[in-house]
Amino acid sequence: MIGCIAAMWGSGMYCQSVPYQQGFGHKQIAWMLHTAVVGAVLAPMAMIGGPILIRSAVYTAGMVGGMFFSTFCGVIRIA
Repeated sequence: MIGCIAAMWGSGMYCQSVPYQQGFGHKQIAWMLHTAVVGAVLAPMAMIGGPILIRSAVYTAGMVGGMFFSTFCGVIRIA
């Protein structure tokens, strides 16, 4: 588990450290590597604990949606 977290962090930091250039290049390849690592870590968890991950995703979406709604209402009230 620690190795998986290190691989995700490492590939993410590598992807962020590469400077952006117009067109398809090194940055896009680094991004594809990072998404492949994240997918390789999440896929077995989804196969083993599917219902738990779905419930977690729904709860997370609800919390983020609630925070967005309260922020949106605050912005509308200020403006």
